[in-house]
Amino acid sequence: MTPALQRSLRFVAVSLLVAYVLHRAQLTTANGWAALLATLEGSNIAFLVASLLFTPLVHVQSTAKWYALTRARGMHVTFRRLYYFFVVGRFYNVILPSNIGGDLVRMRMLGVATGRQADAAATVFVERLTGIITLIIYASIAAAITAADRRLPWLMWVVALVSAALAGMCWAIVDERPVRLFTRLLGGRTALVDKVLAKLVRLRAAIVIYRDMPLALAIAFANSVIFYLICVGDIWLTVRVFDPVVPFAPMLIAVPIMMFVMNIPLSVGNVGVIEFAYTVVLGAFGVSPQAALAAVLLMRIKTVLAAAVGGVAHALTRESSASAQAVRAAIPQKL
Repeated sequence: MTPALQRSLRFVAVSLLVAYVLHRAQLTTANGWAALLATLEGSNIAFLVASLLFTPLVHVQSTAKWYALTRARGMHVTFRRLYYFFVVGRFYNVILPSNIGGDLVRMRMLGVATGRQADAAATVFVERLTGIITLIIYASIAAAITAADRRLPWLMWVVALVSAALAGMCWAIVDERPVRLFTRLLGGRTALVDKVLAKLVRLRAAIVIYRDMPLALAIAFANSVIFYLICVGDIWLTVRVFDPVVPFAPMLIAVPIMMFVMNIPLSVGNVGVIEFAYTVVLGAFGVSPQAALAAVLLMRIKTVLAAAVGGVAHALTRESSASAQAVRAAIPQKL
């Protein structure tokens, strides 16, 4: 499949998602827009403030998980500095066409700070991987519960497919044979390919070291569980700004499903995907599409504000060269 065809298919998929969301929220009619404006005008200021103040807690928890992984590898970087790397990564997540742009920046900045680039990349990769595994397990449990209630019957198939793909990726990391196969098939073609393969081999070697660190992995998974519970609270507070009666308990089931869907990479900023996840999943739990869309808008504003903090912090420091190099390395892979 050519890159042009892939872009065309993504554009069609995102357009269909956006059209469905607009239809579901009745935004193709004047009454639908009136209902959305009424929802925005009825915002609960107390919950709005709580929602805005809750966002830094999500970032602190993510940094705590990353910090534990770096300490397990003997990388003595302060929590404060890692938090700075994290918020700078959030900034680049917004300005680059993919969420992994911020991860590349974090890898590069930590690698420059410690002189251990492969180990730095491994800590970010393991931090992400343990989070994805935890999310899939959590989403699978939530999907099974919703399937028992005959809600979102398509969800179990999506979770099963993604779980199979993740299992294949984990196998490729743990088992050395896939790496040897790729090296044998692709090695020696060009200097660039050989360089990329060499980096992948070093990265895998740095990652598998964690296999012999069960305590570090257990702490990472425990931090992931705490992270997603914090995300439940964050999204619940955000929805409560526009729906004052939505209970907390259903969010324990709805949020992991939403976050699972939201991580499907279809568009820049996951436009259409996030709106679909909020309106469809929250709609299955009784939240109006207008309140769901208003919550998406607020979450996007919070993301931009967090990115702005990272951008300002980055501009006021002298560590821009590391992230600039990571950005130059990332952009060709996205265009």
